[in-house]
Amino acid sequence: MDKTATATAMAVDGAAMQTNPAGGIAAAAPAASVLRRPARWKNRNLLIGAVMIVLVVLVAIFAPAIAPRGPQDTDYTARLKPPSLEHLMGTDNLGRDVFSRVLYGARIDLQVGLVSVIFPFLIGGLLGCLAGYYG
Repeated sequence: MDKTATATAMAVDGAAMQTNPAGGIAAAAPAASVLRRPARWKNRNLLIGAVMIVLVVLVAIFAPAIAPRGPQDTDYTARLKPPSLEHLMGTDNLGRDVFSRVLYGARIDLQVGLVSVIFPFLIGGLLGCLAGYYG
């Protein structure tokens, strides 16, 4: 077997075959595809998106602990105040803390998102099962 034929026949089932000087197969070394980095580090956008989703979910879950005030608490003396240490994002025209309202709003956003995904999933799954059964 010449060297070009040996080089082309070296990749077998994901392992690169090494040959010894006598022409026989010495050992199987892992192929380059096995030694590459894991896919989760290769696609950074996936990782960044997953971190953002986890942060939004955590903020929504722990909104009562994070928010300095309730979402409906009004303080008419603090109407339309700019951002400060007391009100991180300022206040609206009724004196409600905007930061607290944003944190509690994340809860409502997640509920609407889950409902808008779960119902079509259930209906589509049911229709798919019926279509598969009755063909």
